[in-house]
Amino acid sequence: MMPLPMGKVGGWDKFDLAGHAGLVAIVKYDVALNVIGLSFALKESGYDRMRDQVHQPADS
Repeated sequence: MMPLPMGKVGGWDKFDLAGHAGLVAIVKYDVALNVIGLSFALKESGYDRMRDQVHQPADS
């Protein structure tokens, strides 16, 4: 439950994928707990959005 004007909203869960250590699955639900979205993402992208830095290996 969110403050008005939003009221009732759904939610989401994040799951580690067995056999794929670097990936997660994100499931989005509506208010009735019906699945309305499914996404896959990297656990670590190498990009820190808070610092705006890209971590890339140095050229050798």
